[in-house]
Amino acid sequence: MDMEARVDWEALPGDLVGSIGELLSVSSRIRCRAVCRSWRAAIRPEAAMPSPWVVIPRVIGCSDSFTFLSIPTMKSLQWTPPGGERMRCVGSNAGWLAVVTLVDLVVRMSLVNPLTDARIDIPTSFCRLGWALDPYLEELTLDSTIRKVAFAVAPSPNSAHDYTIAAVLVGGRKVAYGRGRGGVSDPWLGVAEIPRPPGGDGMPVQVDVAYHDGKLYYMEVCGQVWVVDMAAPSPSPAPFANLVPPVVPHLAHRRRGFYLACSDDGALHVLWTRSSHDGTNRDDPDMLVRRYDPVSSAWEKLKPDGLGGAAFLIGDINQSVSVRDRDGVGSCLCPDSVYFTNTPLCLLLDHRLYCYRDHGAWVFDVATGHIDWQITADYDHPAPALSRPEHWCRSLWLTPRAQ
Repeated sequence: MDMEARVDWEALPGDLVGSIGELLSVSSRIRCRAVCRSWRAAIRPEAAMPSPWVVIPRVIGCSDSFTFLSIPTMKSLQWTPPGGERMRCVGSNAGWLAVVTLVDLVVRMSLVNPLTDARIDIPTSFCRLGWALDPYLEELTLDSTIRKVAFAVAPSPNSAHDYTIAAVLVGGRKVAYGRGRGGVSDPWLGVAEIPRPPGGDGMPVQVDVAYHDGKLYYMEVCGQVWVVDMAAPSPSPAPFANLVPPVVPHLAHRRRGFYLACSDDGALHVLWTRSSHDGTNRDDPDMLVRRYDPVSSAWEKLKPDGLGGAAFLIGDINQSVSVRDRDGVGSCLCPDSVYFTNTPLCLLLDHRLYCYRDHGAWVFDVATGHIDWQITADYDHPAPALSRPEHWCRSLWLTPRAQ
């Protein structure tokens, strides 16, 4: 037993570790690469389906299986939730998925790690369906109940997981937030009502949420950003900053056109999308990216290299995350860019979603100000579950982690 405890697993020959890795499943390879630097170097990143992944449900509503598609390699694998449980993804962060399920027609929420099958059940009392629905109505009902979730999960000393979570509810009109410590989940700590913008009686109320370094941020369509310090004894929203929306009259009556994101240095960013009817010309950028400067309390235009070589992954479902191409796999993870998938972010892209060959993942180059369409699925040899546009509508990003 003492000899086994003193074994230096990091000293195993790299060719041996690589050969063993070839015999393992993709999820096991990812877990092995997380053990130490020498194992990470021995197992080729291509064999472990490098990050980022796009998670694509087999069907709309609650799905019994999902395709995980590696964007750098365009390789995929199928994931079936334990026990074949039907789930609907509503968020992702650091290898975990936020999912909702229907248990006896009651909407439940959980955080799951698809690589380890770790799971945290979140106490909720959001909705109960009166009767079973077909997939289309089920999708609409669940979307109007829990639209998007931002969260963070961290291991705790007692082997449970601590978490912090915020959910956009009731079709984007409310934000609820909660937390769990040491395996004990607190009740939801509060619900913030989102008012309509002044003079915006015809506009739907919309909101986006983000989490970074113990704080939850959410932004209203009028440009007001709020912050909730989740380390406080009784967390409550406090005004953080205000950003004058550049094209709200043309975006607000359509899909939510803004996204919150935090860069590696903790700076808060807002990404606005253009509408094809906003009156701007073709030379204007397809997205507007603003960085908040806490010293001047001003929102600054992002410089071409303003993300420091990182890239943002954004979408209508997952919270925005900052990533880097650490393995150097493929050229698709360009630095200082914004990647997005699922439903197009503005009318500028609407026609592309429903073209058979053009739905997939896209990239916005901060330096040029324009969107590129090069990251699309290969429809001559399509991966499973990628042949219909509605599957991409419910897709979201995942950066897999084996912890």
